[in-house]
Amino acid sequence: HCEYHTRFQPANRECTACSRTLIGEFSGREINWGASLYRVREFVGGGGMGEVYRAIEQNQAGTYEREVAIKFNKNVMDRDIVKRFELEMQILGMLQSPHNVNVLTNGELYDERATGMQVTAQFMVMELLKGGELFKRLTVDSEHGRFTEADALHATKQMVSAVSYLHSRNIVHRDLKLENFVYRAPKGTPGGDDLVLIDFGLSVRYEEVSRGSRDGLMHDIVGSSYYI
Repeated sequence: HCEYHTRFQPANRECTACSRTLIGEFSGREINWGASLYRVREFVGGGGMGEVYRAIEQNQAGTYEREVAIKFNKNVMDRDIVKRFELEMQILGMLQSPHNVNVLTNGELYDERATGMQVTAQFMVMELLKGGELFKRLTVDSEHGRFTEADALHATKQMVSAVSYLHSRNIVHRDLKLENFVYRAPKGTPGGDDLVLIDFGLSVRYEEVSRGSRDGLMHDIVGSSYYI
């Protein structure tokens, strides 16, 4: 991990120590929120609905710290994306399942300007998942014979359980794919076989989407194009 990529450059995504593309525009920022200080580190991933970074959470006294993930939405002028981000936070706050990512807190970043305080980004703080995508275990790891039939059975049960729980709460994910199932911890460590469903940026509550439908069903075409 090249010392967790502690050498940051602004406005690019290349680590000065190892040349891996992990630096984002929020890297190196410090966020004071509530009783915590969040030190934003490397870029983890993201897309049109937000960017995710690894961060260090500390209490104000500096006597406690842990690793977390922070998802940012910088498209605050796009009302559709803002609403989707807010809905994602609401939906994640409703979930209490071991197969869904835990959200710790959320808030907004501000910039003081002549016209007053202006929101520059939304964010939510979540648990940091360190085990990698299911896609990687099925492809890269399986080449070395490390994804067994028993692994497949355990993964499938957890995937079905995660989706079943959402449907029991009238929530539809709408972007199910191998990349959105992530292991809580590296293989061979505690939590290394625990799958978590992530990225609820396209998720909706069924009753709100189907309410205006003539037949009570959902007809929108959404998701990742190479999985549809």
